[in-house]
Amino acid sequence: MKTKETKVACIGNMNNMLFSVVRYLRDKGVDAHLFLAANELNGLEHFLPETDTFDSKYKDFTHQLIWGAGGSNIFKKTTKAKIRSDLKEFDFFIVCGTSLAYLNKAGIKADIFFPHGSDLKYVPFMDEKMTWINKIRNPYGYKFFQSMRKGISESKIINVEHSDPFWKDPIEKLGVLDKSTYFGCPMIYEPIYGIGQIEKFYVKVPKINLYKKLRSENQLLIVNQATQTWAAPLDQNGRPSKGSDKLIKGFSTFIKEKPFYKAKLVLFEYGNDVILSKKLIADLGIEDFVFWHPVASRKEIMALLSMADFGCGEFEPGCIGGNTTWEALVSGSCLLHYLNTEYTKFDGFLDTPYPFVNVKSSVEIYNVFNQFYSNPERFKALGIEGNKWYKKYFSENSVNEWIRYIENKQIKTASKTPNNI
Repeated sequence: MKTKETKVACIGNMNNMLFSVVRYLRDKGVDAHLFLAANELNGLEHFLPETDTFDSKYKDFTHQLIWGAGGSNIFKKTTKAKIRSDLKEFDFFIVCGTSLAYLNKAGIKADIFFPHGSDLKYVPFMDEKMTWINKIRNPYGYKFFQSMRKGISESKIINVEHSDPFWKDPIEKLGVLDKSTYFGCPMIYEPIYGIGQIEKFYVKVPKINLYKKLRSENQLLIVNQATQTWAAPLDQNGRPSKGSDKLIKGFSTFIKEKPFYKAKLVLFEYGNDVILSKKLIADLGIEDFVFWHPVASRKEIMALLSMADFGCGEFEPGCIGGNTTWEALVSGSCLLHYLNTEYTKFDGFLDTPYPFVNVKSSVEIYNVFNQFYSNPERFKALGIEGNKWYKKYFSENSVNEWIRYIENKQIKTASKTPNNI
């Protein structure tokens, strides 16, 4: 296929999003490479490529940059020539995170900007919060924020689901709504994590015996791998609540009503409100029914989810979803999630909602567990349908759209020098 002639650079890897994209593109014959931005994943090592695969093939197409994130000092020291040299072999640029500011510094426009959160919601507006004295003392910090804003405005396409106010507000403020579209992203690499696939890799998961024990000892197994965030509408980093307490309370009501029923809620020691969640669980007296898992790699999470009855997304604010949502769908466990259908519309790329259970309150969550108690097969079937939905809309339709954009650029530049830098 023609896209073999185009070299695609996927720059940044928050949440392992672009590592997944790279693999899907390479499966289709696209010469795609992953570039890890310096300092981007400090403290977030569970998002490095090796945590999301069972082999070392990724090393053949993964490269470490000495720029891309970090403070103003790195932005100052990184020359335009260095950025352009690192990317000189590439024709198409997909960017996630603050590496976009560096590309802008070097005069390179992103073909697709795929934001993960703060890179669209907060970073482009940080210069507005700087006092005049801060701008004088930290001129490269000021230039960095401005470059991020300009990089977004000059990106050819912004792939984001903007019916959600969380995303739409900054897009409108930046004046790039006309560049924003949503064709999804296969953020979870289904070929190794889907039903009938992950089981082949159980032997490579160190905690697999623990997961099997949790499964065998319980009639109901619920996994919520999202960050524990619920004490305030916005956390200290400006991220909205995920309503983690609603799941805990709903589960508590259910288990107190049926103390004879063997059930376990698996939570992860991840997020600003872990201590508060542990206190809530103690106050409710359900500590024996909750298992706390340390921060884990995706391959561990997916192995555990493959054995769960329910995988959980978020219970606030009602967005279409993120990694936790897609992880549950891929795994085949039934997705428990809140989706605000008033502003999230399914048309165009996604013409139908994913199969899941839509719950907003602790009472609704309690009711779902009661329904599972009476009819577990219903929810098992939903999980299987969720996996089929992901394969159709993300592993197939979304991947085809990414390739279409790559091919369209190749056609437009066929008579010109292939390298746009």
